Amino acid sequence: MRAIILLLLTAALAHAAVPAEKIENVRGLLRDRRLAAAESAANALVAANPTEAAAHALLASVCVAKGDPDAAVTAGEKAVELAPTSSEYQLQLGDTYGFAAQQAGMLGKVGWAKKCRLAYEKAVGLDPKNLNARNSLS
Repeated sequence: MRAIILLLLTAALAHAAVPAEKIENVRGLLRDRRLAAAESAANALVAANPTEAAAHALLASVCVAKGDPDAAVTAGEKAVELAPTSSEYQLQLGDTYGFAAQQAGMLGKVGWAKKCRLAYEKAVGLDPKNLNARNSLS
């Protein structure tokens, strides 16, 4: 789980127009497991930067850390919508779908797994050199 959170946090920095110190603040709160404060700060970033994919990706990371797959998927999908050519955000979305699959019931797992694989394939298609995305496919 820790590896997924670190991967998601790393992806949140890609293409960031959101001030780096604000992103680092949320990351610090996550490292300290201050999830309520991290969520509040991430939501404030989204409110202040609604068209910035980095803010939504960071919120997705916080939602995964909180164990909220629905909110994580919503934020991850918004990040990809705002930055459709970002391999890193596609990879993060695939990881988020994988997290949702882990939390889902038996029937839901199949649907999430398909979405997860498609997101990884798209991440590789966008950047064939993205080794994390390629490894996620294997």
